[in-house]
Amino acid sequence: RNPTRAYVPSPAMAWKSALLVAACTFALSAASVRRGSFASAIGHSGLSVADQARWTARVPVNGSGNLKHFLNFAADHASSFGSQYKAEHPVVVVGLGYQKCGTTMIASMLGHHPDSIAGAKEQHYLAEMRNASGSCVKAGPPTRLNDYIDDCFEGRWPVKGQVTLDFTPTYGVNDTVDELVRVMKTLENNNASAQIRYIAALRDPVLRAVSAVGMKRKLGSGSWANKSDAELDTALLQELRKRQSGLNPRYISDGEYAVPLERWMNNFPAESLLVVNNAKLNTYTMWKKIYAHIGLKKPKKSEWKNLLQFVNDDYQSIQVRKYSETGTKPYIASDAVKAELAKYYAPFNDRLWKLLGTEPWW
Repeated sequence: RNPTRAYVPSPAMAWKSALLVAACTFALSAASVRRGSFASAIGHSGLSVADQARWTARVPVNGSGNLKHFLNFAADHASSFGSQYKAEHPVVVVGLGYQKCGTTMIASMLGHHPDSIAGAKEQHYLAEMRNASGSCVKAGPPTRLNDYIDDCFEGRWPVKGQVTLDFTPTYGVNDTVDELVRVMKTLENNNASAQIRYIAALRDPVLRAVSAVGMKRKLGSGSWANKSDAELDTALLQELRKRQSGLNPRYISDGEYAVPLERWMNNFPAESLLVVNNAKLNTYTMWKKIYAHIGLKKPKKSEWKNLLQFVNDDYQSIQVRKYSETGTKPYIASDAVKAELAKYYAPFNDRLWKLLGTEPWW
């Protein structure tokens, strides 16, 4: 659910939900529920045999609160029942990255749109094979879009004009992108009618690396906690040396955008990916491109400005609180460190501009 708004089902979904509620009410006792009764009711829901088995397995054997649970289930998951009530071409939005490049802002702005379906900002579901705070749980790579929608968005399929949102900033990095390519090719092949739209937000990699290290100090994370700016300078240069020696420290490699994007664009059509310049996220022109790319109706410029101000103010208040909690300040890297980083990233930036066919953004 999007906590910023109430969910209003379409007439078709409301009608289907009413039928399911009636079936559940007829089949289920208010005092207790037997698994077989629910299986009988759900058998007429329009779900596939596999989905019926999955939902039936989630039903507790008995319990006095179950009727209310099932009625809520019927309303919340109405869009999962009966393929004729799903959008003909459901739109799924996946953010490829990158960390400290504006993914939080993009996810927040889009998450406030009345036609977005957002769960946790970072699902960590489509790749990485691990769990993260606030993410959904899975045993292995998903092969069906149904599983992704059910597990990450409570079964709420996007109907016409709606989109789901998942902005996990590590999906598209060097050591994850190949896995994501395999997963998304499988999902697209098994769900040919779905429209999957990708967004990659980029920022000057020097500023990205400095911001990533500063975030670790702000959060009090491991060896980065309690270091002075001079100590962070030394530590960041050590990470650069590791990368130059062939290791893969993420603080450095995550800014080599051209490498994973080349691999991505070799596997998917160019029109499915929108690459966003972080420095333009305060412009209405950039946001019109984002809305158009994923198929959401763009707000009026005045509404967009008010939302942008709200999102920025909210983000800044959170940052002030975090710095206050750890007694730290933003990391200001020395000019010498930034110059070394800029020299390292220069060839990657040249590859990026050629790949995107654009003049340099930084």
